[in-house]
Amino acid sequence: MSALLLTVAKGTSIAIVVQPSVITVAADSAEFRLDRSGGRSVPVCKVDVVNRVLILLAGLAGDADRNFDPLGIARAASSTKGGVTAVMDQFKDSAMKALPAEIDDAKGRNSSMYQDWKAGGPILEIFMGTVGAGGAVKRAQCIFLLSGDQVKPDCPVLGTDGKTLTMGTHQSLLSPLKASPLQFVRSAVDNEIAASQRLGDGRVGPPITTATFDAKGIHYVEPGKCPDPASGKQK
Repeated sequence: MSALLLTVAKGTSIAIVVQPSVITVAADSAEFRLDRSGGRSVPVCKVDVVNRVLILLAGLAGDADRNFDPLGIARAASSTKGGVTAVMDQFKDSAMKALPAEIDDAKGRNSSMYQDWKAGGPILEIFMGTVGAGGAVKRAQCIFLLSGDQVKPDCPVLGTDGKTLTMGTHQSLLSPLKASPLQFVRSAVDNEIAASQRLGDGRVGPPITTATFDAKGIHYVEPGKCPDPASGKQK
């Protein structure tokens, strides 16, 4: 059996601003990995682009024992034809096949996480976005929740441009967008890192990744732990 049991992004903080031809995002880099010694926080990249699809995830990030890999599922789904809605539908179908076993398993080996889900905490959150050659932004989002002992996906129809979104933990509601989008999303995540450090839980942590995503692809302002295509390096 693998020493790594579950990978939990419970404390993940992601802030997003959607505008007519660009998506601006900031994310922390802390991923909490549960193991037999209790757990530890490790830095990872949380801003992924595959097949020109922006992928952002929060919640249950993986289970090594069961080979459950939400990011891998999302990457595989990104090749689905028919646009971002079709990609999300493919992800949802695949995730729904795997999540019931994860729920049953959590009852026995991670009761605190299971109780958090029972109280309404998201099991898994995912945002996907594309920007067409003409600048049209298309996006989809799903939140997987526990209703009784059944997993229920909530995939709302998202509004139009100018929308601000958050994923993961946020202690307070975002204020109206007044600063530049990059300043706005970075400040939102920075505030959550500061709150986590005050609590000493390590569930949200540096470095911060900030980036814009448009028809030409991803543009990292602060790569954080993500590989920067412009430099070929990972920071």
